[in-house]
Amino acid sequence: MKGPRLQLYVSLNGYLLEYLKTYAKTLYCEYENDKNAILPRNWRWAEIAEIAGMVCRGIAPKYSDVSDEVVLGQTCVRSNLILVENGRTHAPRKKTEKWLKKYDLLINSTGVGSLGRTAQVWFEPKKLVADSHITIVRTADPGMRYI
Repeated sequence: MKGPRLQLYVSLNGYLLEYLKTYAKTLYCEYENDKNAILPRNWRWAEIAEIAGMVCRGIAPKYSDVSDEVVLGQTCVRSNLILVENGRTHAPRKKTEKWLKKYDLLINSTGVGSLGRTAQVWFEPKKLVADSHITIVRTADPGMRYI
């Protein structure tokens, strides 16, 4: 897809992303300090330990040009997107539970200007892992969507 139609889709996606961010912030501000507030239907308060099956930092990679496993660094988490093309290949030591899965949440955990950036894995990753500057949050129930 090229030209004006592509530009229209890019513009619409940008608009929708900003709308969702604004709406999420509004909801957060409305309920953040009032545990007694009447929540919207199907909402409830939960502790992170109740909904997260894993909260951990990524791995310390050993970079290698002769591997097909990609490690994501902080530059890969931008504008709520995962930029796999910014990742680097590394030589995996062994299979790890830290290999990314669909719906994992990635949070940049260090760095001036990048601390706190987030993105969710909305695709089926293959041989993809985050480095130790990124926190991985994995849902305890893969059937649930915590958006």
